[in-house]
Amino acid sequence: DLHPRLSMIQCLDFSNYLMRPWEKLVEALRVLADAERDFTLRVPRDAPPVVREAARALDDMDGGRRRSAIASLAQMNHPAAIQLLVEATRHPIQEVRFGAAFHLGATFHDPRALPALMEALRCWSEGFQLWMISRIGEPAVPALVESLKEKNFERRNDLYTILGNIGGPTAVQALVEYLRDPDPAARRNAAFALSSTADSAALPALRHAMHDPDAEVRRGVASALGKCGGATAIDELIELLHDFESGVRHAAVCSLEDICAVKPAPDAMEPFIPRMIDAIIEALDDPDNQVRAFAARALAKLGDPRALPGLVAAMGQERAYRSGIFDVL
Repeated sequence: DLHPRLSMIQCLDFSNYLMRPWEKLVEALRVLADAERDFTLRVPRDAPPVVREAARALDDMDGGRRRSAIASLAQMNHPAAIQLLVEATRHPIQEVRFGAAFHLGATFHDPRALPALMEALRCWSEGFQLWMISRIGEPAVPALVESLKEKNFERRNDLYTILGNIGGPTAVQALVEYLRDPDPAARRNAAFALSSTADSAALPALRHAMHDPDAEVRRGVASALGKCGGATAIDELIELLHDFESGVRHAAVCSLEDICAVKPAPDAMEPFIPRMIDAIIEALDDPDNQVRAFAARALAKLGDPRALPGLVAAMGQERAYRSGIFDVL
């Protein structure tokens, strides 16, 4: 029998050796722990109960509950939920930090997600970090440039890619600086990233880099000139059609093909068309079959009758014939 004082308190009977209520004890202790436990994260006092419940779930031992809590916070249109996501980017559990940062960046484009997203970029190889950081836009540029200074940042290529995707004056200026870097790899990445910006502000630096000693840099420059300069870069692309590296010539003729595909041709392009036609027809006799093929495609997209004499003259050459000139005519 229990003492009268004890009989008034919640109790569990463990006197029966065969039927001791361990499960009830564990459940009762879990309820008490949940009721008394502090949150790992700071939760605003005026936060709705659903936000407070999500904060508690972020500390749960069950990964599924943690992920569900992050997803539910991202769906709430409430300042307390957004603030909790920001706090969660500093959670001691890595999965919580990354999950909160991904939702914060993808849904709200919030630059406060950057530290955790940059951490994720160091740890994981999935491409969605690139997309999410790109979505944050120009506020992400300083963090990207700072990370490029780290010699041990293994995924440096991704940083250039993100800068190119973001574009804008700050990103273009940073890429232009790296186009003059002593490291050939940095110059290559910067050139290809500038192609993604399609920003004419990069043209002076690209023209200067046309004679870079590294062939891959020149290939990136040839690609970027077409995107950033369009018709105003035709002379430079014609010059690159005579580069001794086939990859550079290929990139140059691809850029010319893109320019030829503009319908109708802009008035600014008209003075360059005769020289461009002559240069592309000359490329029909290039030693590289890819250059020949894309030269034929460029003339097809241009659709200018001034190209006919050169095309007919090239018909007698076996290599040019394989480039598809017959179909172009």
